[in-house]
Amino acid sequence: MENLAYKENKKYTYEDLENINDDNRYEIIDGELYLMSSPVSKHQLVLGDIFIQFSAFFNDKKCRPFTAPLDVRLDNKGKKSKNVIQPDIMVVCDNNKINDKIDGAPDLIVEILSKYNKKHDKFDKYHLYQKYGVREYWIIDIEEGLAYVYILSKDNIYTLPRIYNIKETIKSSIFKGLEISLEETFKNNQNLLKEDEERYNYG
Repeated sequence: MENLAYKENKKYTYEDLENINDDNRYEIIDGELYLMSSPVSKHQLVLGDIFIQFSAFFNDKKCRPFTAPLDVRLDNKGKKSKNVIQPDIMVVCDNNKINDKIDGAPDLIVEILSKYNKKHDKFDKYHLYQKYGVREYWIIDIEEGLAYVYILSKDNIYTLPRIYNIKETIKSSIFKGLEISLEETFKNNQNLLKEDEERYNYG
């Protein structure tokens, strides 16, 4: 099978993505292909801890949490989709969007930054999620011990972020009662986050 990942000057679709013959993970933004870096252990530990809390919160609710790797075709055009991403964590409330893949915008997305993906998540995906109407967008910055929460306004523009530090608890604006303690999340994983202990003052 031809490896389509290395063609230049091409606008990619989900159909192309399915035909890429290698072991890498990719995302597509406005037809541009992006190679996803392999996450580090810190990233996966924090992701797993937050996802467990999400799963417990949504256990008896209609909305469903998902975690990567799972393709989201934001523009809901099936194989012709030109915006296909794999959020770290997402919550989907419309069951019509839940198929083999997710077709349409999730209600909430969480992206966990590492030094390899900061620009992609803070700028490229920020604008993409705003464009397609993701109602709430969390960015967790592991290195800085901060979280940025963006809420989509009635004008479909993200408000200025609410910034949480390592001692605070993130509170969702669209899901009443959904709260994630950053301090507990990082404490739970401090054995593999030793280089950050002094910065975050775990005690």
